[in-house]
Amino acid sequence: MGALPSPTQPSDIPASAAGAGAPRRSRSPELERVIVFTDAVVAIALTLLVLDLRLPAGEYRTDASLQVALGGLARNFFAFGISFTVISVWWWTNHRMFRRVYRYDGGLLALDIAWLATIVFLPFPTSVLSNTSGLPTATALYACANGAVGLANLALLVYLRRRALVEPPMSATTFRMRLSVTAIFPAVFFLSVPIAYRVGPAEAQYFWFLAAVIPWVVVRIERRLWRDA
Repeated sequence: MGALPSPTQPSDIPASAAGAGAPRRSRSPELERVIVFTDAVVAIALTLLVLDLRLPAGEYRTDASLQVALGGLARNFFAFGISFTVISVWWWTNHRMFRRVYRYDGGLLALDIAWLATIVFLPFPTSVLSNTSGLPTATALYACANGAVGLANLALLVYLRRRALVEPPMSATTFRMRLSVTAIFPAVFFLSVPIAYRVGPAEAQYFWFLAAVIPWVVVRIERRLWRDA
């Protein structure tokens, strides 16, 4: 990969052009490659989830035996569905964050790599969750892994704001709102850890579904904020 231009090179957007009414310039090829690389790594993490969807070794000579074997994979299918949805939502939040980025620096690249590290780790706790039966530690491990993804997301958002890498720049009100909304994701997962131990793993996993409404909320809030900016 070629040398990455610094934030002061012509491929970046000058601060004077970051106003709401200023025309947007095209991203540099290097920044596009960073975004494509991020998307590719997320796609690989999604693909790895299917590795746990395997029939147990043996011969299945009757339809009944096959149905029993498939029924035994219920936890695997559940974990696959949850993780595919969760990773897709994480990618969606990252995509919405980067679609307004037209400048970048080494710090942003480092934070994006750290975020990707948390993403590619998720197939492991997914495998633990699918191969254990109602163990609180398996649920807690999965929740903490996703909480780490959420914290990395928060770090990216804060960095983008402080380094003014977003066009148009976020107002203080917009930033506080987006920070609050983004923080809900890791909060839901971290709060489910004590629920797993004190109430039960199933209840903790149901608690995760509270995050399902967040993408819709984010879209509604952001549309109003950008319209009023």
